[in-house]
Parts: sequence; structure tokens; C-alpha cells
Amino acid sequence: MYLLLGLILSGVLLAIYFKRGRNTVWGGATVGLILGCIVGIFKGDFLVVLGWGFCLGTLSGFGADLLGTFGDRLKER
Repeated sequence: MYLLLGLILSGVLLAIYFKRGRNTVWGGATVGLILGCIVGIFKGDFLVVLGWGFCLGTLSGFGADLLGTFGDRLKER
């Protein structure tokens, strides 16, 4: 249930950030997929681990993007 919500949220974030080109959200999703593949091979439940890796990578990239935006706005003041 939570994995499905995470995948939906990740898909929405990737759709929003699609036109920006290279950014932290897409980079986080890529790293999450790579790490999810590696861990999934050894852990056994491949698709679940891959899904969680994708979700966590996308959300961590979004968090990094928010922190960068927040830092830029603080520098303006």
C-alpha cells in the first residue's frame, strides 16, 4: 500500500521536473534504481526493493532540490 503511494508520488514529481532537464530529482531516481537493482539481486524480493529504492531516491532528490531552492532564497535576502 505504501509502496504504491510512493510510486505515484515519485511519478508525479518526475513529471513535474521533466522539463527542467538534468536535476536532482531525476538524479536521485537514477541512483535509487541502480541501488535498488543491486540490493534487490542479493536480498531476493527484487521488485519490492527496486520500487522502494526508486521512491526513496526520487524523494531524496526532491528534498535536495528544496534545500537548494531554500538556500538560494535565503541568499537573496
